[in-house]
Amino acid sequence: MRGKILVVANDLAVRNLTERFLTKLNYQVDTAADIETARAIFQILRPDLVILDMTLPDNNIHEFRQEIQIIGEAFVLMLTNYLDSGIEVGEYLRKPFALGELEVKVSKILSGGNDDGWGYYNSDRIF
Repeated sequence: MRGKILVVANDLAVRNLTERFLTKLNYQVDTAADIETARAIFQILRPDLVILDMTLPDNNIHEFRQEIQIIGEAFVLMLTNYLDSGIEVGEYLRKPFALGELEVKVSKILSGGNDDGWGYYNSDRIF
């Protein structure tokens, strides 16, 4: 296995496509449709990367992101349709995204190609 990834998205198509694609690339992937399920899976899986959809209907997306940063050393990659200028998200994938773009970002994150501190649990910023 190349790394453990948790995909959190309420859109079934996004979850399934992302899971199948990353699994074919030899990543261990688990998915959640909501924050509460994601919290439970995160505790068990201890992923290296959490792909988190900013358009989840849950109001506590940023609270969950902070929990991830406190609980363990995992990167967070945000999926978004748009960016709120008041929220600093660092690198992100804008939906809809190309699978090749996802592959490049995930590979870069998990191979340590990110040397500017983005995404580490003790950072105020995320990848």
